[in-house]
Amino acid sequence: MRSKKEGAYDFVSALLVLVVCILAVYCLTVMNVDTNKALDSQNHISSLMRSYLVKMETGGSLSSGDVDKLIDDLELYGMTEIHLYGNFDSGITRTAIVANYGPAGYGEPVSLRIVGVLTVESMEEDPGGFFALSRGFRELKVDISQKGISVR
Repeated sequence: MRSKKEGAYDFVSALLVLVVCILAVYCLTVMNVDTNKALDSQNHISSLMRSYLVKMETGGSLSSGDVDKLIDDLELYGMTEIHLYGNFDSGITRTAIVANYGPAGYGEPVSLRIVGVLTVESMEEDPGGFFALSRGFRELKVDISQKGISVR
């Protein structure tokens, strides 16, 4: 027959195991959500890029206003150190434009390449953190390019 002390010990150990399991599931869930946020941000940037590439395909290049709006949109998604390569109107000077291939004629290729740093919130290893984890920010290098054909 078991004593009350042994029964209490079994209850406390089972409760401790349950709490550890719940915390482990919580940490894994948070890490999964953070990973999905990073992937979603890159998908948003890729979709944003496609919308500007369609403008380039129909007009042969991006105008000064389009370039400003593109940079603003990228910064809205958390991108910094933005560098652009592609077909832009002649004479556009922006610090973000590294290479301007000029307007494309009918049937000529157009391209848009975006290089920068995307900052996302993430769960990271931290020996001093709770369960050796802490929330922080991670900087991801982004280098995305898309190509099309001008129809103007």
